[in-house]
Amino acid sequence: MCRLKCSTFILLIHMQFHILHLGSLRARAKEMIKPLTQSELRLIYNVDTEGYIVIYLNGLLIIEVERIVVFDPGCADFLPSRILNEYGLEIPESIETVL
Repeated sequence: MCRLKCSTFILLIHMQFHILHLGSLRARAKEMIKPLTQSELRLIYNVDTEGYIVIYLNGLLIIEVERIVVFDPGCADFLPSRILNEYGLEIPESIETVL
């Protein structure tokens, strides 16, 4: 058992984790988080005057000795303009640029 814990620990030393800030979108707070009342939402989340919250789209980059793994949140600037406008999707830079 100790041997497994030691190898896991050594493996984590050789891994790098990076959060990738890839953009944001706006969504109606009440629609996204249904069980809470408006006052509860405002206590927990930063709800604007129109009732929207900003959701940040972060990815994760893991660099290990022999491999690189990217977790992409799935935001894309090629979505239909209706969806881009409705959710206020903002992608300041492409994932290729961020990487």
